[in-house]
Amino acid sequence: MRARPVALLLAAVGVAAGCGVFERRPDVIVIVVDTLRADHVGAYGYARPTTPRIDALAREGVLYTHAIAPGTWTVPSHAALFTGRPPTATGARHLPDGPHARSGS
Repeated sequence: MRARPVALLLAAVGVAAGCGVFERRPDVIVIVVDTLRADHVGAYGYARPTTPRIDALAREGVLYTHAIAPGTWTVPSHAALFTGRPPTATGARHLPDGPHARSGS
């Protein structure tokens, strides 16, 4: 089961937070959006008010102007984001029933 390492990590962080390991909550927000173009986000210069809450967060925090996705679509990118491993290591490269699915899996 590939979800187990992530679940264990999240559980460990939760336990550590409850035990006072963190003196204060980390100031990290991860926003994961599928199929949102950066050129349609106000914080990146889009003139129409399409993303007011994201824009407000960007004004108050750190705005990254350059990022590279480890995968070409959502599943491998999310797997890499939450495990720190490349798509080739997570196995999140193909749809289970897609044209590149492994036979017998």
